[in-house]
Amino acid sequence: MPDAVPWTFSAGGATSERLEWLTDVLPAHTGPEQHRRLREAPRMVISFDTVESGDSRRAMETLLIANGADGWLAPLWPDASPLTSDWMAGSPGNTLAVDTTLRRFAVGRWVLLLGADHRTFDVGEVVSLSDGSLELAEGPASSWPAGTLVVPLVRARFEAMPSLSRFTGDDAPVRVAFHSDEPVDWPEDPGAAEYRSLPVIEHRPSGMGDPSWTPERQLNRVDAGSGPVTVYDTVGIALPDWTAPYVLIGLPEIAAFRSLLYALAGRWGMAWVPTWANDLRVTAALASASTLLDVAWTGLSEWPLQANRRDIRIELRNGAVLYRRVTAAAAHGAGERLSLDAAHGVDAASEDVLQVSFLMLARQDTDVNLLRYWRHDVVETELRFKGVLDDGV
Repeated sequence: MPDAVPWTFSAGGATSERLEWLTDVLPAHTGPEQHRRLREAPRMVISFDTVESGDSRRAMETLLIANGADGWLAPLWPDASPLTSDWMAGSPGNTLAVDTTLRRFAVGRWVLLLGADHRTFDVGEVVSLSDGSLELAEGPASSWPAGTLVVPLVRARFEAMPSLSRFTGDDAPVRVAFHSDEPVDWPEDPGAAEYRSLPVIEHRPSGMGDPSWTPERQLNRVDAGSGPVTVYDTVGIALPDWTAPYVLIGLPEIAAFRSLLYALAGRWGMAWVPTWANDLRVTAALASASTLLDVAWTGLSEWPLQANRRDIRIELRNGAVLYRRVTAAAAHGAGERLSLDAAHGVDAASEDVLQVSFLMLARQDTDVNLLRYWRHDVVETELRFKGVLDDGV
């Protein structure tokens, strides 16, 4: 048996996962930043609601009093997976038939098999795994039918002692939050899309809320109180703030998004972020060998091209995506003609262009990412990015 106590009370209602990185960001007044990653893996807080009644509620309170500040084995409920065949006590071998794909089972970590109540359970240590099975150090103490949930466990402690609402004399709604005592590793992968040797965030925001974009500036105000106020724009360009909501549906999408978060590691990693807005409207066909792009009037030709406002993402209706840098802009008839750093490489009519968005080079504006689970395969979250100087990129 493990030296920590497994939490065997079921979860119901809201479940969330908070990933906490630590980044040392050293900004210069003129804009450049130095980023130092101080954690290899994030600290994780897993939270969930439950309602315990009667004998179960009394047992939970006893356990909280007895083991509250000591170690726990906290269930990662979003990664629970059912047995695909019976696992019987006394049967030869210690292998469970269970789908581990895209879930956080790991060698050396414990798993929980949970029955109809908190007293009916088995825990076992994983010694090897494959996509369709787990091998434990020992066989089961009880027999478990197909469909029984197998839940990965992580060593943890309470972030704060749970507060139990006295809903009735026999019922207690409670929210539990466990802070992991061990790293919960996950593959780092920002995705296949890349532009100028840096990843591009190709996860499109959901329609559950409105993305926001602010062309923020680093201003230094000097006010002696007795005369005019002097304002210095120390960087000289906009470093936009960008926030967008996401809804992730299905384990593959959740796993890919988590890999992106691990690659960005909070405020450490940089990536190109599309505005996902219709920033330019194409007015003429794209020719494969041409480096020119005709667009409706935007005013780009009247100002010097700005960093983080000169790189574009061109998406065609057939799904093709092009990344290009605008090197010059000039008035052209009623619109403007943009010169690009490379030929289009495709032939497309103007109506075949679905969207042209600006790209900005950015890092996350937070070291904390919160994933809220509607159910095990549907997640709501958001990303907050801060533009950085793209000089030399």
